[in-house]
Amino acid sequence: MNRFQAIDPDLLRLRPGDRLLDVGCGAGRHVLEMAHLPGCHIGVDWAREDVLKATYWFAMMRIEGKAKGWAHFLQGDATRLPFPDGSFDRVICTEVLEHVPDDRAVLSELVRVLRPGGVLAVAVPDEVSERIIWQIAPRYRTWPGGHVRIFGRRQLQCLLKEQGLRPFAVRFRHSMEALYWLVRIIDSRNLAREGPVTSKAGRVLGAISPRLSAMLDRCDAVGNFVFPKSIVLYGRKPGPGP
Repeated sequence: MNRFQAIDPDLLRLRPGDRLLDVGCGAGRHVLEMAHLPGCHIGVDWAREDVLKATYWFAMMRIEGKAKGWAHFLQGDATRLPFPDGSFDRVICTEVLEHVPDDRAVLSELVRVLRPGGVLAVAVPDEVSERIIWQIAPRYRTWPGGHVRIFGRRQLQCLLKEQGLRPFAVRFRHSMEALYWLVRIIDSRNLAREGPVTSKAGRVLGAISPRLSAMLDRCDAVGNFVFPKSIVLYGRKPGPGP
């Protein structure tokens, strides 16, 4: 897991052979990482283009012999998942609930398809950085497909409890991305495009150099105490394990 992943595998407690579902998987960053472990991993996303990208990247993993598990991607609606109750051992949903009209309907579906004793991990933008960005850039919150709500830290925990989960851990992530978006708002008139400064910053943040990545990881870890971009909650569904 690198710094671009929101989910901590130690807290998710994914075991070989577990069935994992990623709702709002995008281009499959978490599912593809989990596919290094044996098991069945499924990603669901509304955007067909992202589903096709994820399918392509997994095919490349198979060709290169890097995949020990299976990954499947399908286009679907987070409020109407096409799976029976209790189908998955682990369910993750990152940076989705702030976009959807009915966040409770999505959470209800996530819990429904999670087996008793299973773990759910949910990530949303952190309240502190989100409120600052909304204040300095009104167009950020009115952008098509953008964020429609801000979650308070206690509010998200209460929502998980409302759905019958027992939260057991919270983590803060991606402080470097929070700074990046602040600079991007100032640097570019069009949020869909990077300005000259953020274009260079984006290349640095996306660096694959082990030495540079390690340095960014340390900066990220320190910044997460002050100005995180995301908050991640982990909750367990009551009931016996398999």
